[in-house]
Amino acid sequence: LSDVPITLNSSVLTNRAVRKFQSSLEQAMEHVQRQYLRHVNLSSGKGLKQRVYLRISKSLDWYRRSFGSRHSAHERVVALAVAFETLLTDSYAEGTDERIKRRVGICLKGKRGVADAKLAVFNMVHHRNEIMHTGSISQETDIAKSQAVFARCFVDIVGRLQNLPRESGRPISDLLGD
Repeated sequence: LSDVPITLNSSVLTNRAVRKFQSSLEQAMEHVQRQYLRHVNLSSGKGLKQRVYLRISKSLDWYRRSFGSRHSAHERVVALAVAFETLLTDSYAEGTDERIKRRVGICLKGKRGVADAKLAVFNMVHHRNEIMHTGSISQETDIAKSQAVFARCFVDIVGRLQNLPRESGRPISDLLGD
């Protein structure tokens, strides 16, 4: 988890809300790291917490791939779309694009800019589909906005993990009430 990139403009850090979110993000990362080490190892057995923390960790790995100059814009879009799918779904099923959009709304409920965030993520997922099926996209996507939305959804999901049921075939769905 230590190599997940976080880029902040130092002038932005003077904003109280940004500092609060930064603290929430740091706490969420630390929680996932502790629980991953606790539940995802050879002696922990197979269980719901192992599946969930492994899935969240994989989503962070895909998220990390959405940054940097080593990857093309297309690769970054695909990586970020997979990060959202991994974080916000339990498995692949028809209607994933709409499910992601809906679940972004659930994660950001009560926050400012929900409609814009949902649209940015929906467009990014649509562009991923274009890339996968045609090899190109008709227009550029605002990946930075979608990356920020992912961070906000990640913090929300981690905050809900205390309500993880003992058993579930669809833990993310259950956590989000969707």
